Amino acid sequence: MSEQPGTVFRKAEAGTAGNILKFKRLRPTVASRKGWRPDIDGLRAVAVLSVVLYHVFPALMPGGFVGVDVFFVISGFLITGHLLEHDAKGRVGLLDFYLRRICRLAPALLCVLAAILVAGWFTLLPVEFAELGKDVSGAALSISNLLSWHEQGYFDREAALKPLLHVWSLGVEEQFYLIWPLLLLGICRWHKHRGFLMASVFTVSGVISCFYAFTNPTAGFYSPFSRLWEFLLGGGLVFLQTSDHRRTGLVLSPRSRMMLSWCGSVAFGVALALLRPGRFFPGPLALLPAGATAMLLAAGPDSIVNKELLSRPALRWIGRLSYPLYLWHWPLVSWHHIIYGVGTLRNKAGLSIIAASTVLGWLTSAVAERPFRSQHHRGRKAVSLLVALALMCAAGLLVWQKQGWPGRYEPSAATIDVSRINLAVKQGIFSRTPHMKIRRENGITIAVMGDAGDTVMLTGDSLLFQWGPRVEQLLVEGRLKHTVVFVSGPACSPFFRNDYLPMFNFCTVMPDIQRQVIQQYHVRTLVAGAAWPPILLQHRQDQEAFKEDIVRQIKDFSSLGVRAVWLILPTPMDARFDPAALVQRSLLRTTVNEQAIKSGVPISELRDYSDEMAATLRDIARRSQVGVIDPYADICGSSPSCFILDTDGEPKYADMSHLRPEFVKKHIHFLDSILTSGSERSSGK
Repeated sequence: MSEQPGTVFRKAEAGTAGNILKFKRLRPTVASRKGWRPDIDGLRAVAVLSVVLYHVFPALMPGGFVGVDVFFVISGFLITGHLLEHDAKGRVGLLDFYLRRICRLAPALLCVLAAILVAGWFTLLPVEFAELGKDVSGAALSISNLLSWHEQGYFDREAALKPLLHVWSLGVEEQFYLIWPLLLLGICRWHKHRGFLMASVFTVSGVISCFYAFTNPTAGFYSPFSRLWEFLLGGGLVFLQTSDHRRTGLVLSPRSRMMLSWCGSVAFGVALALLRPGRFFPGPLALLPAGATAMLLAAGPDSIVNKELLSRPALRWIGRLSYPLYLWHWPLVSWHHIIYGVGTLRNKAGLSIIAASTVLGWLTSAVAERPFRSQHHRGRKAVSLLVALALMCAAGLLVWQKQGWPGRYEPSAATIDVSRINLAVKQGIFSRTPHMKIRRENGITIAVMGDAGDTVMLTGDSLLFQWGPRVEQLLVEGRLKHTVVFVSGPACSPFFRNDYLPMFNFCTVMPDIQRQVIQQYHVRTLVAGAAWPPILLQHRQDQEAFKEDIVRQIKDFSSLGVRAVWLILPTPMDARFDPAALVQRSLLRTTVNEQAIKSGVPISELRDYSDEMAATLRDIARRSQVGVIDPYADICGSSPSCFILDTDGEPKYADMSHLRPEFVKKHIHFLDSILTSGSERSSGK
């Protein structure tokens, strides 16, 4: 996901000895103007099309997200050349540079932000609209990447439902524009050492990127410092071609340029085909698309691929629209998911989104961007755009501060109104209770409640931790007869696994922490639960070995002094439980989905999905002689359908799988007999 640089300048080809790099102002209507590299427009088109196809048809373009790296390298190449041109003429040129950047980037961004706020007013729940307001402010302030970095987490909003998710890269690029001219100004004052200084900054950024790729991929993805090396890869080409201000630097032979052109094309094709998000990317793997872009830029406009493919009129036209096209495409994709539900786009819908994005991009370029391209009164234009961005930021903050204007919705005559649905979405899942004493070790939460009797340990992921409000209620009522210790982590299995995704590798310490807690608190009863599908369903091929491994781990608990073990069977999960699914949306209004509320979710459908997992757990329990607990009755009752609202008319779930804390506190009783009895309940063989 990337924002294209949309630079106002094109780099001229290096001339004969004694010439310096020359630049010409972009005139989109004059394709043959001297100094304009049409192949860079074509390269932009390839990059933006890669990103758009990745978002619309990910199976068709699985590595299309690398378009961001292409844009970063192009931007570093063009901006560095522009700044060096000014420095060669004895001018700093910073003010002119910043004015051009504002006039280039702000008009289209303002159009998109305004349109998204208006659409959000009609379509989004208040809690969703409030979050959108915050995102609008972040985009106006050029800090979207920092907000995304801060928000990333297991329970963060689903990416597909964030209309401004894609502007994170615009934040990275604008931070580069802010930092790099000042760094470059200092580097150019040290003529004899500027190559060394440039290489040093590049190396430091590359090391940071590689470090984050293996330790904190989220930080590596959004941090401007771990992305800086990609810009400098493009900027380094300018340094190579102009070793100082008096003579031309590296000059490549026609054969070398041809080889670079072909190698760059092949490398970019390999990146599109093989790279996948989240797999040590960015970092060392990002060198493939970034290096491919650098090779194509170094090859020059007359090399074979650049001249015969990238300079084609159709690609050049798309390249000139790439910035507004990029800005528009993701909000349209996101709004489709918001209105029709998250899922794979059908061909008709996907093609319609691409067409609409192209038309909106063209209109934005013609109507909003064109008036700001001329040099006349550039200072005044930039100031007016900054004022507009400030007002847009203020509007977003107001929406956030007003909590999404819940007064937009009048009370409904339906069984439930939008305000209750909004409250369920806003509250989210359970985090902690007032009587919990919490500490964290290596990403695992250890929470202690009560101080009476023997200790009961509840261990697993967030679907296990969600039972905390019921334990709190028993404690407040004076009925809790045991010390209760939760050992839990997001997406962490109560049993050992070695196949976690990189972001959940911290879960591998769960068994060690479980043993420590069992010994420290003298645990006598253990209750294990989890979102079982990712744990159980992927072991169909080695089912027997998997079951025996779990049985062995349960026996290990017994060897540590645990006398009773209980396995909680699967919790009902379905997208229809999500309170956000209780509304029907269109581009003009949001109303309560009364049919979904009345119908509920058929128990037979829920059981069809969970019965296989329940059978596996029952077999494991039989082999290890421990008990099982079925939560269905407390959640769904005895009706043929599991209704989405409780007896008070409130949504039961916070999302499709996690129950709301208030519902757990009042209606979940399956743990009561274990926690309120004076001695361990029978294992229930």
